[in-house]
Order: sequence, then C-alpha cells, then structure tokens
Amino acid sequence: GDSVDTTAALQLVVKRNLSLTATFRDAVSPAVSLIYPNGGQVLITGSPYKFAWDASDQEGVVAVDLALSRDNGATWEQVAAGEPNTGTYVWVVSRPGDNSGGAPVFESLLRVSAHDSAGNVGSDQSDAPFAIHDLNPLSVETPPAAYAIRAIAPNPMSGSSVISYSLPEAADIRLSIFDLQGREVAVLSSGVKAAGTYRGSWRPSAKNDQARAGIYFVRYATPRGAIVRRIALTR
Repeated sequence: GDSVDTTAALQLVVKRNLSLTATFRDAVSPAVSLIYPNGGQVLITGSPYKFAWDASDQEGVVAVDLALSRDNGATWEQVAAGEPNTGTYVWVVSRPGDNSGGAPVFESLLRVSAHDSAGNVGSDQSDAPFAIHDLNPLSVETPPAAYAIRAIAPNPMSGSSVISYSLPEAADIRLSIFDLQGREVAVLSSGVKAAGTYRGSWRPSAKNDQARAGIYFVRYATPRGAIVRRIALTR
C-alpha cells in the first residue's frame, strides 16, 4: 500500500524484502521580502517608480505577482501578475491619489507574492503605508472614447511585450494571449476596471509551449465585443 505523510518524520517498518520509492513534495513557501516601497514614501501620480523585492526558494521562484491597496489593506488591485523574479518592476503611478488636498495621505500598501514550481506561495507587504500623491487632485481626466488596444510594443517580440489598452467606462474585461490552435496561453488582466488606459505585460516562459516562436493573438474581451490583434514571438 501507499504511505503518505506531510510531516518531516516518516517511519516505515519493512517485514520482508521490498522495493521502496520515496517521493518528497516541496511544502516550503518562497521567502519574500519587500524592499521598496516599504512605508513612508510619497509616490507622485503619473511618475515611474521602481518597486523592489527579494524572493528566493529552494526549488526556485517561477513567478511573482504585485498587488496594491489604496485603503490600508481593505481592498487590493492587481498591478502585475506572472512577472519573472527579477527583483524589480517599474510602475507608472496611476490615479486616484490618496489625497483630496495638498498634503500627502499615507494609505497605500504594496504586496509581493512569489510562486514556486510546487504551487507554494510566499508573500510580503509594506511594513507601513506610503502615499500615492496627486499634485492636482481636483482635476478630472477625460476617459478614452472607446475600447481599444492602443499599442503592442515591441512587436515582433523576443523577450517581453507591453500591451496598452483603454476603457471608456467601468467594465469587466479580459486581456489574454491565444495561440494559433485557439488555446488561451496567458491572461494579462481580468476583472472590473475603471475607465482609463492600462498596460499588460506578456513575458512567455521558456518552460512551456508559450515560448515557441510563432504567431499569437492578443484578445481584449469587453462588454461591447472582442478586439484581436496579432503578435509575433521570435527566438
């Protein structure tokens, strides 16, 4: 029969000559430490900032997700998903800011989640709130006129590509990558978003079929239909 144990100690008593095969599952989550922003910083809307973290795992970190809270952790929004564990990510700070007046308000947190190949997840978040500061909080941005894929750059791509897309209204959308067989191979963004312009990043992994050179399709599903654009992956 089989013997399964999730603890470190496992004792088997063998009463006759048998062949035993032991398989040990990785149950240790990646170790993650958020470096920046870790509390007290002031990030200006519309400006780029380099998020920084350290993540390690005995089997290796395969992907990193970044999430932002603008209300001290009550709710979270996705900044990036499935990023390689490079230790940094440049984010152009989006509105709204935490402030309604001229003084910074410290209510934002960043969370970094690291995934290993066994499905374990480790995370860390800002030790204290930082401020997302809007220099002109009373101004009103004009929303885009239509749902659109605004740009895919670079295209053709060899390592990664950034897809810019827009929403004229709050809506439930899905931005994903399909191969020539019609299989969805990556989801860049999914869920309800406010009106505005956003970016999704595709970094195919060399460990799966997504890394094969060829033609793929960016599909932007909206309440008013789907928009499809071609993207080429070279090696």
